[in-house]
Amino acid sequence: MEKLLMANATRYREFMMFMIEVKVGLADVYVSVPTKELMAVFDGFEPVAETDVPKVIDTLLAADVNAFKDAGFEFAHNKREKQRVAQ
Repeated sequence: MEKLLMANATRYREFMMFMIEVKVGLADVYVSVPTKELMAVFDGFEPVAETDVPKVIDTLLAADVNAFKDAGFEFAHNKREKQRVAQ
């Protein structure tokens, strides 16, 4: 991811990588890059429809924080805290 990002620095807001914990010790990792051609370096990753991408994540591995927020993502721990405070 780092090499791709540096080679395409003007498109940095379009790169994102994050994890969703499925269960202890097992996570799904999601990658977003500007083009399908760039996705080719992520062997073993499968395309996911935009509507199927979770918006609540556990760990942000790489992203522009503003692009992350603008895309409507939030951290699971923040969502849990908001729910706790609302009760």
